[in-house]
Amino acid sequence: MFIDEINTQVEPLTDRELQVLDLISRGLSNREIADELVVTPGTIKWYNKQIYRKLGVNSRTKAVVQANKHGLFDRSPEIRSTPQVAYIHNLPAPLTSFIGREPEIKAIKQLLFDNRLLTLTGPGGSGKTRLAQYVAGDLTEQFLDGVFIVDLATIRDSQLFLSTISSALEVHGVPGEPLIETLKHALYGKQVLLLLDNFEQIINAAPLVSELLSSSPELKVMVTSRERLSIYGEQVFTVPPLSVPRLDQKETTQRLLQYEAIQLFYQRARAINPVFKITDENISSVAEICARLDGLPLAIELAAARSNLYSPEMIRDRLDSRLAILTGGSRNLPDRLRTLRGTLDWSYELLDAEEQVLLVRLSVFNGGGTLESADAVCAHGLSIDIMDGLESLLNKNLLYQEIGKLGEPRFYMLETIHEYAREMLADSGEAKKLELLHCRYFASFALGAEQEMYGTKQGYWLKKMRVEYDNLRTAIERSFKNAEDLLGFQIIGALRYFWYSDGLIAEGFKWIEVAQESEQEIPIEIRAKVYLTAADLSYAQGDPKKVNQYSRSAYELAKKSRDRVTLAWALLSRSKTFSMPQEQDIPKCITLSKESLALFRKLNFLPGTTTALTVLGEISRITGDYQAAEDYYRESLKLSRQAGDKKRSAVNLANLASVVLHRGDYQQAEQFEREALEIDVELGIKHYVGLNLTCLAGILAKQGSSMKAAILLGASEKILQTMGVTAQPADQVDLDDYLAVIHEQLNEEQFEAALAEGRKMSYEQAVSYALDKQDS
Repeated sequence: MFIDEINTQVEPLTDRELQVLDLISRGLSNREIADELVVTPGTIKWYNKQIYRKLGVNSRTKAVVQANKHGLFDRSPEIRSTPQVAYIHNLPAPLTSFIGREPEIKAIKQLLFDNRLLTLTGPGGSGKTRLAQYVAGDLTEQFLDGVFIVDLATIRDSQLFLSTISSALEVHGVPGEPLIETLKHALYGKQVLLLLDNFEQIINAAPLVSELLSSSPELKVMVTSRERLSIYGEQVFTVPPLSVPRLDQKETTQRLLQYEAIQLFYQRARAINPVFKITDENISSVAEICARLDGLPLAIELAAARSNLYSPEMIRDRLDSRLAILTGGSRNLPDRLRTLRGTLDWSYELLDAEEQVLLVRLSVFNGGGTLESADAVCAHGLSIDIMDGLESLLNKNLLYQEIGKLGEPRFYMLETIHEYAREMLADSGEAKKLELLHCRYFASFALGAEQEMYGTKQGYWLKKMRVEYDNLRTAIERSFKNAEDLLGFQIIGALRYFWYSDGLIAEGFKWIEVAQESEQEIPIEIRAKVYLTAADLSYAQGDPKKVNQYSRSAYELAKKSRDRVTLAWALLSRSKTFSMPQEQDIPKCITLSKESLALFRKLNFLPGTTTALTVLGEISRITGDYQAAEDYYRESLKLSRQAGDKKRSAVNLANLASVVLHRGDYQQAEQFEREALEIDVELGIKHYVGLNLTCLAGILAKQGSSMKAAILLGASEKILQTMGVTAQPADQVDLDDYLAVIHEQLNEEQFEAALAEGRKMSYEQAVSYALDKQDS
């Protein structure tokens, strides 16, 4: 009966409305239809209303009957599954292929499904616009009323925001009605995706976006901006750089070609130079280009654009002045995207004056910085709070933040931004002043860290020194460049423990040589500490002549100063000279060591006391007096544990392992050595880990596991040679014994094969292999 009540005239339905009606006819609920079409249930309710209105009915059943009566849809499966729809959009047709980004595309689509406002942020040149356009193009069928891009790059006045949107949507103003109201009416009930591109320069217009969303329940907005909008309901997605290889890892050509940045370079280079090829010979240069350009798509495209003039090797070699070479982008790009400098200028000009000053000043850091260091070096003369300033630059993607190994946040700049800011600093007239503040801060840092190297916090400070090492070496360099030699001397003297422990021997000598060329008057106690650093590094290299030269110089200067602790260290350093093979004079060595020990005890300086006891133990071991050696080691171990000095404890445990091994207590020796190794691994002291592996190899050899022992010797040899470190005199005697035992059990071919296997191991693999108690 109700059929008679249905209108016979039918208003045309859209393709999507027909699709919804077809699914209704199949008995699907609104929720099921929404899932099928990947839209919200609210969207389906809105379509239902449109269908009922056009058909002149008021229920699902009546709508299906009316549609059947007028033949509005074909029930064939083909028609239902592949509706032919001309989707509405104003997206530009892509002129080049889109590279990679599959995880990002998937994540962005899901975020848009779950949220109504999504902002894609990232530094200039990170590919936000291209990625957003690609995603929007993929979503046109889900927004039947249209996907519209609104290019905001050309406007700086936020009052022009609404008129720019209305122009993109072809919505005309109504006389006497505010434009915001006209847009609300135009968008109400419409399933539209707005892509607001380049929002950063009109960030004050953000509340208008919120107002449009509040009044248009089916509207979704995707924004690209170098700064987040910071309004309620905003979901932020930071666009990462393209994937790039690590330069410290060797990978095959085939593996390198999988990286997105290298794929982009190749495709854009081919567009410029059709005969361009990536080969085994040039792949490493291409990989370095992409890595040094931080994986930024714009920078990589600009570099690839030089492929008609330069080989990859030539482009790589010119990257030290990347802002000059990365020019000449396509003429159909905006000026700001035709050079890397242009896009950085664009970001810089959007900052207020104090943010500009802070960004430029922060470039004085090398390897990032902390809130504390930024405040100490960069905050002078600024009215802006340093925390607020950093947060603003982070939000604008001119800095990025990572939680460091110590659990504290650190700020960094992409190297392309860093170079730009350093150039601005050089032109600011503040460069020398900022560099001096940086040097003073890190000289103070190094001196403070030196005091913490022997106690319960040494693990924390070792890690902190490694994190700040780029800043420390930069501070040394700048101190000598700016004629502030005293600061350089202070840092070099303070890094003695760190350089020795981490095996940075060549690095340390580089700066010691620079210091020796100084003609400035430096206090004698500070010069003495630099000579002590040189003596310790020479000892690690196994060079007795240099140890003698530097330790004697340290001793002569320390005698003239009032620094009794440095004098005691100098005495101990001189004693090491006489323990070395070419200079071996055991009585002299014992005399100097005991004199040093007595002075350290008189000064109640525990780190020196424990070290002097260890040295006396080493001398006793060289002479074959293992009982005396054990007594010295055990006393030093007891005091070290009381002080919480893990490093010195590990040294004594390793030495005790050698002592008990000589009396045949293999189980105890292995226990001592493994404990020492675990401590050194925990502290990250690779120098001593290499020595631990040597001793552990000897213990295993004595127990008949010579294959594993030889492998460990190969791994140890690689670690120590990489650092330029040799075995210490007392250890060398034992090493000769270990090699003799191994050669009794393995022939030359087996021995060399095992050594080669160990040399191939990474540091991590060697440690894992050593701590596995199963023998090979």
